[in-house]
Amino acid sequence: SSAGYKQKFPFFVDVVKNPITQFISNIFPSTFRARVLLQKIFWVQSQVTDDRVETYAKYFDTPGAHYAISQCALHLIPEDLDIWISKYRNITIPVLLIWGQQDSVISTEVGKRFKNDISMSTLVIIPNTGHVPHEERPLLTSETIQSFLESLE
Repeated sequence: SSAGYKQKFPFFVDVVKNPITQFISNIFPSTFRARVLLQKIFWVQSQVTDDRVETYAKYFDTPGAHYAISQCALHLIPEDLDIWISKYRNITIPVLLIWGQQDSVISTEVGKRFKNDISMSTLVIIPNTGHVPHEERPLLTSETIQSFLESLE
């Protein structure tokens, strides 16, 4: 679920891009912020467990995390994006693209665009899954990767 193209991102990306709104959001406990984020990116809400929220919150509280998160959000789309997009067609190795069908962060249309632009790519869209297939469907994601790797032999 890579950004890769110019697009509109969810509200939480805009919040952390702006130092003022990020400061305001950081007033809320990290567990609250983690729960809001997870509820947005997970399709299967039952997987937004207290343990998972605590794990994410712990990382939100790591020294330097606020800065790192804001820098990631600011650089999701590089200034020279068109140059990068033009290079996708030059990729000549097999590429596996895994997308959650219900990804509310980066649409499956972006995955289809990558599939179109990268000639040797395989796109696997996992149903009933959001932005983090490796967390929501770890076994299926692992099997997908294993199958892809075996196809290269």
